[in-house]
Amino acid sequence: MSASIDDIAKQMLVLLPEDGTPVLNRVMRVMLARALSADIDEDRYIAARQALVDRGEVGVQPGPGGRLSRKPRGTTRQARRQEASDGWTEARLMPCLRKYLNGPIQNELGILRGAKCLTYDTSSVGRTGVQWARPDFTLISVKQFKFLPGIEFDVHSFELKAESGGASDLAVYEALAQTRFTNFGYLVWHLPGGSRFEKKLSGIEKQCSQHGIGFIRAHEPQQFETWDILVEPARKTTPSAEIDLFLEERLQDQQRRQIRSLLNGAPA
Repeated sequence: MSASIDDIAKQMLVLLPEDGTPVLNRVMRVMLARALSADIDEDRYIAARQALVDRGEVGVQPGPGGRLSRKPRGTTRQARRQEASDGWTEARLMPCLRKYLNGPIQNELGILRGAKCLTYDTSSVGRTGVQWARPDFTLISVKQFKFLPGIEFDVHSFELKAESGGASDLAVYEALAQTRFTNFGYLVWHLPGGSRFEKKLSGIEKQCSQHGIGFIRAHEPQQFETWDILVEPARKTTPSAEIDLFLEERLQDQQRRQIRSLLNGAPA
């Protein structure tokens, strides 16, 4: 089944983040194929993209693979100003997420109950130039059982989005991409009640469920009783060597020593 150039262009606008975040062309083609249940050949993709460029709705950025982005409209600029005035940028949300990971989630999420956990900010550590390779937080969980031998060692990656930043399939793909290095991936979205982006909630929840990504909605960042785990994650079959390399590159020496101590039975 094929989709028309007009259908591709319309869906492209739906998938592009309203805040102007650029998307790689190859990623957009994958997202379009899924959304339209059709193969998207390069010629029709380029024609649809050019139609949007000609109408002034989309911009194209050069570079490896190329990127495209939605050109901000008045409503988008207003949303940005509103977000800034409310103060809930991703930077301000980070301490709230850390507190949530260090406490409430360990009691609420089944795969973490009874585990010893360590939480690290990995938002600015690691390789540069690699698409979606820096989770905002990485959580290490270690479980020991009464009768079964050995331990259960898991690495969890968390991608945090502010109100406007989570309103796109792109946020799900970002959280999914991070499971190249971890056992479990999560998308955490600050979405207050009454937000104009609330209409996107069911679609994002469905995408997370389909891809086995955990989905956490934070209504009020400082009130953890308002945080909801809408989707529990599925375990990814990530090679142990990839996880080991990820921890080696993303964590500091002291943090790696903490993990070794935890594996040797020391308290977290």
